[in-house]
Amino acid sequence: MIAMGWIEGPMPRLVSVQATGCAPVVRAFEARRRHRAVENAATVASGLRVPAPFAEALILRSIRESGARRSR
Repeated sequence: MIAMGWIEGPMPRLVSVQATGCAPVVRAFEARRRHRAVENAATVASGLRVPAPFAEALILRSIRESGARRSR
């Protein structure tokens, strides 16, 4: 975003928010590893049920490089 001129100054911190029953990115970030597909993923928000995200490696790298930290 900085290279494209969309933002100036420090890079914003990125976050991942997922439903408790289907949170592969959050779990991978907290465990400092790649994700594992969530078995029996469940959430009432069916559009958020993504047990194995396609761009998981890019998502995790972006979050980590932005200086994110665990928060609850």
